[in-house]
Amino acid sequence: MRIVFLICTFLFGLGVAQAQTEAQEASPYAEAKAQAQAFFAAGEYSKAAAAQAKLASAIEKDEHDKAGRPGPGTAGALLTLSWYRLFARDFKGSLAASERGMALAPGWLPLAANKAHALMFMGRGWEARALHLRYKGQPIEKDGKLWEEVILGDFQEFEKRGLKHSQIEDIKTLLTEKQPAGRPSRRRADW
Repeated sequence: MRIVFLICTFLFGLGVAQAQTEAQEASPYAEAKAQAQAFFAAGEYSKAAAAQAKLASAIEKDEHDKAGRPGPGTAGALLTLSWYRLFARDFKGSLAASERGMALAPGWLPLAANKAHALMFMGRGWEARALHLRYKGQPIEKDGKLWEEVILGDFQEFEKRGLKHSQIEDIKTLLTEKQPAGRPSRRRADW
């Protein structure tokens, strides 16, 4: 019985090792992505952003070499980069990454969300408000989550990680109103 157990354990170990090797081959950037994620999880936002910037650059170069232009992998890496830069308080860098991603993947709403957040933190209140409200009621991804659900979730993440802005409460109110958002009110001096 013990021999059967040892053989099964050995075969399982081979299967796991093969699966890990296949996963690494399928994603040559898995290690770099994991490193950036680890920095972010540890609250080292500048390091996470720097690691993600290198990853985005490598993915862009790879896509350019293979297809003659950057593609969806680059857009995805820029989405994550723009997110990490928000927490690193590099709002201009976040805006640049989200706009670059939007140029590669027009209409991909997660990039628009990060752009709206960056504009807000940069003090460009009217632009941020308009963009935060623009896609209200629309699904943001294939999973069916609505734009406002994602934005409100982002705001919770900002609060949890100590990233604050006075405009967040007003946008939350507007996103949760039952009636469609009308003409912007002048409730905030910074708008």
